[in-house]
Amino acid sequence: MKKPSIKKKILIVAGLLAGAILLISGPLPDEASRNGLRLLATVLSIFSGFIMAVITITGNQENLYRGSWRLAYRHSCVARK
Repeated sequence: MKKPSIKKKILIVAGLLAGAILLISGPLPDEASRNGLRLLATVLSIFSGFIMAVITITGNQENLYRGSWRLAYRHSCVARK
């Protein structure tokens, strides 16, 4: 495994320092930020439900082609044209 370069180490340390400074000096939570967090949680939960639906539909065995992966690859190449 390669060791990270000096530039990457500096970027990581700078990012951690910036995050710590923003965490310490950031605004205190008030009603506006609570509403923002509530909105973010709502959007992310709807998005996760959509992703689960897509995974469920694509993971259904009946939607997959019978045979080997080569047959499925040929069908996908034809579908792209």
